[in-house]
Amino acid sequence: MRPLAFLLTVSLGLVLGALTVVTLSWLDQLPPALRPATVCPPQPKPCTERAPKAAAPSAAAPSRPPERVTEPAPTPKAEQAIERYVVCESSQALPTLRLLRLDQNARPVATVHCGQSVHVVAVDAVAGTLDAQRIIRIDTHAPTTDLLVQPALVVASDVSADGHADLLVPFWWQDKTGAPRGGSVYELVRDPSGGFAAPLLLSSVAARAVTAGHFDEAPGADLALANLEDARVGRHSELVFVHGGPAPLKGQTFVLGNDVRDLAALDLDLDSRDDLVVAAQKPSVEVLYLAADATVRARAAVVTGETRQILAADVDGDGHDDAVLVGEPLAVLLASPTTEPTAHSIAVNEPVRSVFPVDLNADGKLDLLVTTASSVVLLTQTTALHFEPKTLLALPGNLLPVSAAAISSDADGHFALLVLALEAGKPPVELAMVALAPDLELTPSWSAKPAPLRDAPVGLHFVTR
Repeated sequence: MRPLAFLLTVSLGLVLGALTVVTLSWLDQLPPALRPATVCPPQPKPCTERAPKAAAPSAAAPSRPPERVTEPAPTPKAEQAIERYVVCESSQALPTLRLLRLDQNARPVATVHCGQSVHVVAVDAVAGTLDAQRIIRIDTHAPTTDLLVQPALVVASDVSADGHADLLVPFWWQDKTGAPRGGSVYELVRDPSGGFAAPLLLSSVAARAVTAGHFDEAPGADLALANLEDARVGRHSELVFVHGGPAPLKGQTFVLGNDVRDLAALDLDLDSRDDLVVAAQKPSVEVLYLAADATVRARAAVVTGETRQILAADVDGDGHDDAVLVGEPLAVLLASPTTEPTAHSIAVNEPVRSVFPVDLNADGKLDLLVTTASSVVLLTQTTALHFEPKTLLALPGNLLPVSAAAISSDADGHFALLVLALEAGKPPVELAMVALAPDLELTPSWSAKPAPLRDAPVGLHFVTR
């Protein structure tokens, strides 16, 4: 019996061991050394290999490389068309451009003086749409064929004291040697319908420059005219005052240095009366401080360099106009309660031809729009009397900029940029216009030729002698 009992015991041990192995294998609890190469546990677990292989690609679904994530390409800015208009067919000297406001709430108009002809141009600049129409044209001729008619700046001021701005148009003549030979100043007074009456001869002077201000207590704007010398009658250049009113009246005169270039009226000493700043062909400007009767009570010379043009503008933002001196260098005389002004130079990298004060970026600080030999540059005032240059518009090689200005077109900061230009320094004179967005970025597209300037349906044409 003992051998049989032994065999039964061994058999029972083997059966229990096998059951243990099977149970542990089903529970995936066998030690690594006892595991087979592939263990397929019972369902619901799927059979897996120790190192799964990647699925082979099939013909129905070819493999593709991973897609790249790229930034979208920037959309190029659309080119802005340059509107070009022929203003004058000829000009015997560099023409002038000035923006004038004829009524307090009216949009300014552009005035272009080419010498023998003067053009007053209304600019429509609404929502980026630009258009120019001539509303007034004045033609004149020198008294003899050997004299050349020279351009000057047109002035708008209420000289007649009727509540509306009058137009003052100066002409002066020059012989072939460059000597002044007389001239005339015409006044265009508003008529009852809001238009302008025919030009009236205000004064027979060779007015190289005219400025309007308030030099006395009487109503109506007063005028100061730079009457150039006339060697034929032995007269030096002189300053002529004209008192405004219903009947403008010539007042006193003062002797000036020869070759006066420009005048500007502004209250430089803050006494509530306008003073005069005079530029001539010398490295300084002269300030004439005026008394209540328009007599000169003090004079001061300020060394700046040669000045070609003087502008009145509130550069430092104190509510009082300062004198911007356009020349070499560009400088400014700040208004202050003193009769000893100081010139503050403004750094510019290249020579400046003209300046137009405007706050283009609407930050409350006055900027300066300047023309150089080939481009229009904005001098942005960052801090007091410190300006950063930015080229707004580069002209093609065949065009030379003479002067530039800007007209606000809407409440969103859009401007119309106006540029007076000559082709290679020769006629015809053209006025170029382009819309300027608040970001001050331009992608201009210049047309091949300018179009003729159209006359407004009710445009006026005058001829004077």
